[in-house]
Amino acid sequence: MKMFMGRQPIFNKEKQVFGYEVKLEKDFMSYMNKTAEEQHIEVGQAEHSESKLKFWVDLLRSQHQIFVTIPNLDLLYALPSKGLDHNMVYGIKGDLNKLEDYIGRVKYLKGRGCLFMLQDMEQVSTGSKYLEYMDLVRLDFNNFTKSDSKPCLSAINKKGLKVLANHVQTYDQFRLALQCGVEYFMGDFFKTPDLSTGRSLYVNQVSHFQLLKEINQPHMRFHRLEGIIERDATLAIKILQFINSSHFGVRFRIRSIQHALTMLGEKEIQKWATLVIISSISKGKPPELLTTALVRARFCEEMAVLSGQKNLKNECFFLGLISVLDAMLDLSMEEVLKRFPLSSIISEALLGMSDNPMSLVLQLIINYEQANWFNLAETAHRLKIEEDVVVQTYFKALEFASEDMGF
Repeated sequence: MKMFMGRQPIFNKEKQVFGYEVKLEKDFMSYMNKTAEEQHIEVGQAEHSESKLKFWVDLLRSQHQIFVTIPNLDLLYALPSKGLDHNMVYGIKGDLNKLEDYIGRVKYLKGRGCLFMLQDMEQVSTGSKYLEYMDLVRLDFNNFTKSDSKPCLSAINKKGLKVLANHVQTYDQFRLALQCGVEYFMGDFFKTPDLSTGRSLYVNQVSHFQLLKEINQPHMRFHRLEGIIERDATLAIKILQFINSSHFGVRFRIRSIQHALTMLGEKEIQKWATLVIISSISKGKPPELLTTALVRARFCEEMAVLSGQKNLKNECFFLGLISVLDAMLDLSMEEVLKRFPLSSIISEALLGMSDNPMSLVLQLIINYEQANWFNLAETAHRLKIEEDVVVQTYFKALEFASEDMGF
């Protein structure tokens, strides 16, 4: 049995991550709906499934709320009875009155700190007596109109339910949802530029942007790279903090950029200097945006090697890292590329205008983020990479992004 698992962040009003919704491939959902005997047979044929799920839960257990949709109410009795309860938010589908046979279990789980969410606004209008056991309700922002929905949202808030808006794709939609009393937000808005601000780049952003351009010039040499980095004391300090962090596990302290270049080489320092600059540019944006950049960078780097493009692994790391530069700078990607000219192969990948291998690698991680499993499988096939390898690489990229990097 194949099983893809992904996560999508859920933000609070301050654009901080409140939790993650665990996205599972439909094949897995159908597995969960099978009888215990059928599940046992299927797990025997795909032992990796349980370990993947355990890995996923372990990864998130102590940090944020975990949102999971329950496709079958019988599964309420299969949910964990201890340990994870205080982190879990369970989505309930369909007729709420069907909870009658499960209300004892719902009370027990709520008593242990679990939350429950209605998956559809229409479930509220039934007036079911079981609404009192619900904590949140999901609003599909694709079908949202302010005039029709604001009174409804007001009535929902009076019932004590908090609203989670799904498919919030732009900052304009985020602001609209905020005005209407929405508490939580899910969608790709944080990965997009806020073009409505019409602002110019801040002085420090211009400085970092210039450094980014200089450091990533082709054929960069040792002494030239050392000079560029040391010219910016803040950048030099951050790079040294990063290299001396637990990520590298160096056995003795590296005290100069020259020493770092000698130890790691120009290409590696170029790569990590770019990472440090990107982290500085991202200040003032939701922290999840930098996490997205880091996940994409490591994923694209690993995929370059796995797809037979080892010679492009540094370029793929760079591609993943700057793929959200438009959102960090609140500029269109076309404008970013005017100010920061790049090779045609990277520019085309960023604009989605090419079918070259680097473009496919970037598209692969974007499909994963969006839980677009069909396109993901198709892209993996074109890159001649096993789907299981894609999943494991994604997990590794998440681990990389969660490490303490000293900045």
